[in-house]
Amino acid sequence: MSDAADYVQGERLSDDDIARALRDGVLLGQECADCGHGTGTAAAACSHCGSRDTTAVVLPEDGEIYTETRINVPPPAFEGPYTVAIVELSDGTRLTAHIESDVSVGDAVSFQGTIAEDIRPAPVFG
Repeated sequence: MSDAADYVQGERLSDDDIARALRDGVLLGQECADCGHGTGTAAAACSHCGSRDTTAVVLPEDGEIYTETRINVPPPAFEGPYTVAIVELSDGTRLTAHIESDVSVGDAVSFQGTIAEDIRPAPVFG
């Protein structure tokens, strides 16, 4: 298993670090040292308590659908229709992902890889 430090280029987790990890098939996020809140995005401060004491972490690859929606009219770079969802990972962290299968709220899903239709890859769950 990869270590989060393998992908963090600067002092703080960045969107580029997350993209680099995704290209290698690793889900990267950050965790607040003060309250333990996790996030699947790079942020200067914890969205839960406001602390700036966050650490990059490798996120779990299993979770469940928190909410989902079907995109029937996609942006020009994508082929549709497709499904996107907020996935709540087993540690409680939530992240946005493309979904490869028919899902409903509460369904179990796991990380399948990435989609890279644009310069930024996105996680794919199914």
